[in-house]
Amino acid sequence: MVSHDIRNTDKHVRRPFVVSYSKWLKTHGQEHKEYEDRKRYPWHILSRVALHPDSLPWSTVSVVSPHGKLVGTLTVVAQQFQPRSRRHQIDVRVEDLVNQVTAGYRMVFTEDGTLITIHVLGPDTLSRFLTAGAESLGAAWLPSLKLLAAAMRACGKAIFASWNLQGYRWDQYVVVAGAPVGRPGSKRLRIDLAKAREHWLFLRLFESQAHSLALRCPSIPREITVAYVAPSDDMPGPFADESVVRPLREFWIPSVGSHILERLEELEALALAAGRRKRNRQTLAKTRVK
Repeated sequence: MVSHDIRNTDKHVRRPFVVSYSKWLKTHGQEHKEYEDRKRYPWHILSRVALHPDSLPWSTVSVVSPHGKLVGTLTVVAQQFQPRSRRHQIDVRVEDLVNQVTAGYRMVFTEDGTLITIHVLGPDTLSRFLTAGAESLGAAWLPSLKLLAAAMRACGKAIFASWNLQGYRWDQYVVVAGAPVGRPGSKRLRIDLAKAREHWLFLRLFESQAHSLALRCPSIPREITVAYVAPSDDMPGPFADESVVRPLREFWIPSVGSHILERLEELEALALAAGRRKRNRQTLAKTRVK
């Protein structure tokens, strides 16, 4: 890995392309539907790397905080100039060591380097995974937990498609007590699939998350189900009833298509690998602190 200096000392070279939260907010505003999501982007990494379309840092860039701490890495994975729209499009992979997240982002600039937008690469990558499987992601690409959760929801929507005819609706919300316990306030809990107050269904990547949610879910509906993708080893408990917490693959039916079952099997392996990476990073971070 190489360190990267964002300063440009050559006055004859076009100014580098730099992204920042303030630049995005200036053109989109707090009213934008993705405002809350954009606030959580790894700006502490994205804003500290200058990108020049004529000399992109194709090797992995180490990003250091003003205090000299390594906070993450950035790797350019694709770049193109669109002649018709006169726009530069740069795709990067960011490893955020502070929040223990790896994700891909697409940045779009005008010809002179003004930021137009930035968004997670999820939709393109997600489509590739759903249609062609894990191999289509490439050996160098490590899917983030956020992307895997999106793939899980896509599989869930295929499996439960017929439930819409029974009065179920996707993405309903309820206000619940805030967490962790002891802190004031409340938060909105998304119900992935709900039929009024009769039955709520939630989707979670890991079995441990499913049990945790099942035990703290408000007792509003008559019945709740939490479906998960990947099993969790050595869970400390307590555990919810087995009739409440169930593997998502148990809901699969042949009419949905065998490819969905194949994606679920791949998702399980990818989620377990992503979980191990996260635990290893956490262990490494604790070791460095000591």
